Amino acid sequence: MAWDDDYEISAAAYQWSGRVFRLLERMLRLRISLDHQPSHIHGGEIFLFNHFARFETFIPQYLIYRETGAVCRSVAGGEFFVEGSPLSNYLRSVGAVPANHPRLLSFLGEEILRGRKVVVFPEGGMVKDRRVLGTGGEYEVYSRSAGKRRKQHTGAAVLALILDAFKSALLEVHRRGDRKRFREWVERLRLENEERLLEAVRRPTLIVPANITFYPIRVGDNLLHQVGELLTRGLSRRMAEELLIEGNILLKDTDMNVRMGEPLAPERRRNWWERRLLGRLEQEADSAEDFFGLVAGRRLWGRRLLKWKLARHAHRIRDRYMHRIYTGVTVHLSHLASLLVMALAGQGLEEVDRSRFHKLLYLSLKLCQRQPSLHLHTSLTEPDAYQDLLAGGCPGLERFLWAFR
Repeated sequence: MAWDDDYEISAAAYQWSGRVFRLLERMLRLRISLDHQPSHIHGGEIFLFNHFARFETFIPQYLIYRETGAVCRSVAGGEFFVEGSPLSNYLRSVGAVPANHPRLLSFLGEEILRGRKVVVFPEGGMVKDRRVLGTGGEYEVYSRSAGKRRKQHTGAAVLALILDAFKSALLEVHRRGDRKRFREWVERLRLENEERLLEAVRRPTLIVPANITFYPIRVGDNLLHQVGELLTRGLSRRMAEELLIEGNILLKDTDMNVRMGEPLAPERRRNWWERRLLGRLEQEADSAEDFFGLVAGRRLWGRRLLKWKLARHAHRIRDRYMHRIYTGVTVHLSHLASLLVMALAGQGLEEVDRSRFHKLLYLSLKLCQRQPSLHLHTSLTEPDAYQDLLAGGCPGLERFLWAFR
């Protein structure tokens, strides 16, 4: 357990970081809005977000802490954890854990049982091109490391499934009145008392899918990009793109809409043989790591059967939470203009009359207003933001068209 103690969260660092973020909110030109149901953010245990900008990896934890007072664990790339580096020390102090942690799933599961929440970015990296669907309509993203498109990660689904099975096994221990065994788990998980563990295992394992949308996205030069050029004497194309986009988000008026969707939970109904196998697994386990190790561990037929069923459920849950993440997007004027450009190009048109384009965009906007399932940005709901669209003087559209010049 000493290795895990290196990742102890510092209450002082967390509170200090919260104050810094509140200060930055006032200083920067970024306006953060959170759309959520209080029961979702308080009851959720695993929070999932899409990933567009590098700096946004710290914002979900801040928002959850601001709304609930709960501290979060998050998963970051192992390359950020270098022994003795100030960045590594800071990441550890505010709850970040490397993705190559040797007992990542069991560690996160233990933290959830202690009342902490977990933040995950299931895309596994930043998706700047917003392309999250394959040619067949399946969910996938491009992986720079692999050089090809791949599915979004199932790690959050696997964590939820094993954690929920662990909770069920411990509930069964309590139901049959095995106080000695239940007390052993209290001590192994380093909880205060049996009531705390019972409360934790009775909580539903809720996955909360959330979407982060920025508007507008600008590609003009900015101070952050200029400073980067001076310091590095020529940026790579990838880094230059990041500084252009993220610098404009932070330094120019930008809305950051964070929308938390309807939670989902693993199915708790289990066959008799599943319950029996989980009970046997719990009896054999001397730690949470032993239980969570069912995805690896010994090659016994029971474990293989549980692993097979776990994989089936994990892929199904992954597709469900990715669908909820992406349908939670805050639709804005640039989305509609981009879709219209693609639709016209798909018809073989290389140019279109300006007034016709404006009229088509306006009609698209009015149709969207009639769709209750869409989450609309104020650029599509407030008449002052789009009233000059037909006349050709809409600032939002001009910003969009400027990127093509």
